[in-house]
Amino acid sequence: MAHGEAIAAWDTPTAEPVRGNETRAVEFKQTARWNVREQKKDKLMEDIIAKTVAGFANSSGGVLLIGVHDDSYPVGLEPDLKLVKPPNTDGYVNWLDTMLENRFGFKFIQTVKILIDNVDGHDVCRINIPKTSEPFWTTYKGDDKLFVRRNNSTREVPANNVDRYVEDHFGEAPKDL
Repeated sequence: MAHGEAIAAWDTPTAEPVRGNETRAVEFKQTARWNVREQKKDKLMEDIIAKTVAGFANSSGGVLLIGVHDDSYPVGLEPDLKLVKPPNTDGYVNWLDTMLENRFGFKFIQTVKILIDNVDGHDVCRINIPKTSEPFWTTYKGDDKLFVRRNNSTREVPANNVDRYVEDHFGEAPKDL
């Protein structure tokens, strides 16, 4: 995918990608804190959001939409809003911004745009993530991993391919963790 596909996704109204499909430049997540299967707060949901953000940043950039079902319809942010203070969209954006800054640092979060849009009566959180000039690792299931966006999913770069990917994509040898 060309970096242009991510830029094109940024320039569309939020309702347009919600009604489309997940692509190399667009990903849907139902929640960022609430596990809908287990009906409880779950830190793994935060890890999945960070994994997806890193995958876009390490590839060509993209748009992450939270509050959208995998079947392309908005479900809203209500389960997550109950888990932030204050329990509203302002509190949600502040929580998400802080969580991403803690994961990736101040410099990175300055390049990310987080906003809330209403789609069909549901609040949807939209995160526009640019391609980065350096690799972003994230902790997932207890280990630091490098993720990339491939087709319509976020994938871990296999350990035996990390050096080559970082050198090819970022023009540098990987830094020691």
